[in-house]
Amino acid sequence: MNADQIKYQDSNTDDEILLRDLIGNIALFIKYLKKKWLVLFAGSFMLAAVAGGYAFLQKSQYVAALSFVLEEEKASTGGGLSSIASQFGIDMGSSSSGVFSQANLIELIKSRELIENALIKKIVFKGKTTTLADIYLDSSDLRKGVKQQIPKDYFLSQPDKEQFLPEQATLLRTMYKSVFSNLDVAPKDKKTSIIVVEFKNPNETFSKLFVDNLVQTVSDFYIKTKSQKSQINVEILERQVDSLRASLNSAISGVALTVENTFNANPALSLIKTPSVRRQIDVQTNSAMLAQVMGSLEMAKISLRKETPLYFILDRPVLPLLREKPSTIKYFFVTGIITFFLISFILGIRFFWKHSNNN
Repeated sequence: MNADQIKYQDSNTDDEILLRDLIGNIALFIKYLKKKWLVLFAGSFMLAAVAGGYAFLQKSQYVAALSFVLEEEKASTGGGLSSIASQFGIDMGSSSSGVFSQANLIELIKSRELIENALIKKIVFKGKTTTLADIYLDSSDLRKGVKQQIPKDYFLSQPDKEQFLPEQATLLRTMYKSVFSNLDVAPKDKKTSIIVVEFKNPNETFSKLFVDNLVQTVSDFYIKTKSQKSQINVEILERQVDSLRASLNSAISGVALTVENTFNANPALSLIKTPSVRRQIDVQTNSAMLAQVMGSLEMAKISLRKETPLYFILDRPVLPLLREKPSTIKYFFVTGIITFFLISFILGIRFFWKHSNNN
């Protein structure tokens, strides 16, 4: 027998010893776990019972989901109408809309300002004018905790947020934090511009009303801000048209008056006709200016229509809403199984640590 064969046999013998030791240690560990069965099952049952109790005590959450899409007309960078409008200082909508990209719009929906505006906005509920903030107070523990300090229609009585009392501002901030933690806004998928707004609340009615009101508030703000520049242009031109029309009417009346004053006048006296000629020039000038500004006004209105985005509601929350509640059985068994393996792992570390020290 050569040296290589001897080394091979020794190697096999060592592997067999290691395998035998491993099997023996596993058998000893199983016996050790059997001795600790009370710790295993008591610990697993206790934590499972806590998890099951937690799930049982949780209130049902009603999910209100609304999906919508914004449509904007892409502004052309050139063209005859745009070039004509630019001569009058009118922007036909060639500016970039990057400020209101999809990501920014999602953050806008979740902003504190718009959520609070949606909460204090007046709505009609069960034939009565109220606010979502007051509905939230009636259905939450906030009013119960300080019942005497919060009267009915607490926020309806003062719709101006800038004039809120410190207590009202604190309550509104508390409501915002609670609402924000249960609000989820995300695109439906990466390929579309559809945005889904989802909100959960124990009050089914409040959940639906809040989603509807929040999207309406955001849409109003978005449309107003997006078309603000063109709206200002239209208002300025409308005031100019009114002013020129008044001047034109005055000039026309002046022409008629001067004609009456110079009736049967001596044709050789040209100076007498001067006021009439001046008034006629005023009429012609104001007519030309009015026609020009009227054309500019029409183009400004076209620009306003182009820059005013439209939003379409694809899916609205409909009662009864989807009800979500943690499963008591699922929480109990999942927590029990995880706890069982976790305690077994801790006992295993303790067992093998002692076993290695004894060897």
